[in-house]
Amino acid sequence: MVDDRKKGRIIYNAFIAVLSALGIASLVLFRSQIAVEIGVIGVALMIIHEVRGVSKGWWEYNGGLPRVFGKVPLEAVIIYFFSCVIITTYVMWRIGAL
Repeated sequence: MVDDRKKGRIIYNAFIAVLSALGIASLVLFRSQIAVEIGVIGVALMIIHEVRGVSKGWWEYNGGLPRVFGKVPLEAVIIYFFSCVIITTYVMWRIGAL
């Protein structure tokens, strides 16, 4: 039997994989430079926010992948980037820009 912590980690990794696949698919299908730019801007803002929060002790991360600036797990960067890409692609598709 799989304990709850391991089951949660499996679900979390599956979420990252699905989100990454959707993000990559939207980049390949639409080739939107704006989506990449918004993704990079979103990640930059997230890193600033996360590094500040971890440095001030507001929260902390345990385990995970290698860290950006020794503070923010790489998986958080991946999640934010592809989330921004997917949202930007969807909004552009809805307004007819793609």
